[in-house]
Amino acid sequence: MHQRPYAAVLSLDAAADPTKSSAPVRHAILDRDSDEDFDDADIIFLESNLTGPLAGSKDFSRDDLNGDGFTGGDETARFDLDRIGSRQFGAAEYSNCTVQSIEGQLVAFDETKVTDMDVLCYYAYQDEFFEGTSEIRKNVLGEICGSSAPAAKVGSETLAAAQTTVAETCEEAQLSVDFPEIVNNFAPIVISLTDSQGPIADAPVGLTITFPDDNPNFVTTTGGTTNSNGIFETTVSMQGARRVVVEIEAREGNAEGPVLAQKTVSATARYFGIYAGTATLTSGGVTSPPFAFTLGLGARSLDGTGVPPGPSEATVNSSAPNDHFDVTFSGSDFTGGHVQGPSNPNFISITGTASPSTASGVIASENGPSVDVFTFTAQCADVCIVN
Repeated sequence: MHQRPYAAVLSLDAAADPTKSSAPVRHAILDRDSDEDFDDADIIFLESNLTGPLAGSKDFSRDDLNGDGFTGGDETARFDLDRIGSRQFGAAEYSNCTVQSIEGQLVAFDETKVTDMDVLCYYAYQDEFFEGTSEIRKNVLGEICGSSAPAAKVGSETLAAAQTTVAETCEEAQLSVDFPEIVNNFAPIVISLTDSQGPIADAPVGLTITFPDDNPNFVTTTGGTTNSNGIFETTVSMQGARRVVVEIEAREGNAEGPVLAQKTVSATARYFGIYAGTATLTSGGVTSPPFAFTLGLGARSLDGTGVPPGPSEATVNSSAPNDHFDVTFSGSDFTGGHVQGPSNPNFISITGTASPSTASGVIASENGPSVDVFTFTAQCADVCIVN
């Protein structure tokens, strides 16, 4: 099992406290006997497999709960346990200190390094998720799950106060990211790293940038260190893709130091797609008959050139000389853009509008002493995303 596809499947669950209804993917994973209940029989079966003689085997089995390929053992992987701060169908937020009440204790889990047993323990004690009996759960998992550290006795404390105690024990570093969900070709990303003492300065921050919908094998990396205010800023290029995923990792001391915090964010291109429709060219007072036309909204290449591949140009035959248009727009209201061609390189203006389904507008360009007016109306033909 690969972590990224597994995380994508897990993101189908709602970004809310996991219950049977809000987290059907997680529930199905733990419903080992497929009877639509996560109950006593499931925890008995899973505990036996995760602690048995073959525990720790890299077998990619059905009981590999954290998705790292190993069943049981001490191997860890990222796993979004509580869904707090995450986005459904989008990026997960992994906390270093997620708390669960287990047999009278509050136990803290680090979502950046979760074992299979951690997954079982967390959800076995999750309200409205586990449907078995507390007595059997205690006999099967009480000692195993309650032995995790750090933990704080609940006792007479309120839950909120106990959670604060555990969180302080975790010494959790908080990683917050300011990155828009919908972006143009380039987007600023601002990363802030803090802990209970305030900003964390001089911490190495690494970014791994991928484009899963267009070219999953195209990966770029960048990074730097946080300033005195615990902030690192840079710019992410969409590289002409429709969606970008940024995995962020902050470490202590140097690039090989312990991981302080991790987070994944994603964004969708605001103006992207291919529209197909009809257009006419008016030149020298003569208007051509309607002809087929394809329109590219935003660059699509992943090679950094910004040149959209495929049918995003039109060759026009009319009473004027043959006019070749290569059109790239930016903006849902066309107030600028790029038009070029061998016979009329002098672009004047673009006006028009676009939506997810239609695009229409006018391109004016100068061809010698006259002005050519290129009028088009088109329907979305391929992944048109316009805000």
